Amino acid sequence: MIRESGWFETCFRDDLENPIGAVTALTAGLLPIDILGERVSIGTLLALVVICAAVPVLRCPFRVPALPAAAGLGILSRLGLMRGLPADTWLRLGAWLALGLVLSADSGRRAARRHRLATPGSVQAPAP
Repeated sequence: MIRESGWFETCFRDDLENPIGAVTALTAGLLPIDILGERVSIGTLLALVVICAAVPVLRCPFRVPALPAAAGLGILSRLGLMRGLPADTWLRLGAWLALGLVLSADSGRRAARRHRLATPGSVQAPAP
């Protein structure tokens, strides 16, 4: 009855088209909690390291006393916390970062190719 009314598809259209939520839920349900906790911790800490490094470079509109020192201490404290995580967590982080880099580079390469093909009069690079 719910399927026939279209309500299900209307409410959950994004979930049906993009399986990331389902994959995340399945991963969270199947992994042991200690491994899951380590993955979440190292990912969050790495994101905070990147933010601490980016704030002085981006020159945010708000003023922070001793911004370079505060950012540096933030980076050091988070790296210290990350250092306490097990080696296999670091290996997983490296593997996921490498996979993300490969996928990002491939996506950029494809987008550049599409842009070149869509731009009239663009010069094609010779094939390797």
